[in-house]
Amino acid sequence: MNIEDGIIIDGKWKVEKTFEKSGQGQSALVSTEGDTENKYVIKVLKDKKNSTNVDRFIQEIELLEKLHGVERIPNIVDKNLSEYYYVMKYIKGPSLENAIQSKK
Repeated sequence: MNIEDGIIIDGKWKVEKTFEKSGQGQSALVSTEGDTENKYVIKVLKDKKNSTNVDRFIQEIELLEKLHGVERIPNIVDKNLSEYYYVMKYIKGPSLENAIQSKK
């Protein structure tokens, strides 16, 4: 699945703004069609044919689910393992990469 601004994913997630592609996934800011106030981030696996990438992506989802409720860790609110994506609450602030760079 390729994410582009304006598309609707699974009939419920409207892509508002795509982020730069990085690593093995692509992310975007999304909202539901009926609620543009609450923001979420969707992450989609790019290469579904690479079994190592698929295993890592599933492991990432499992780890985030185990950390559910931990402060500053976004909660997964939706996932689709056949399309290899998950959606989590958007937490406003610097990216992890920017936060690390500012601490150096």
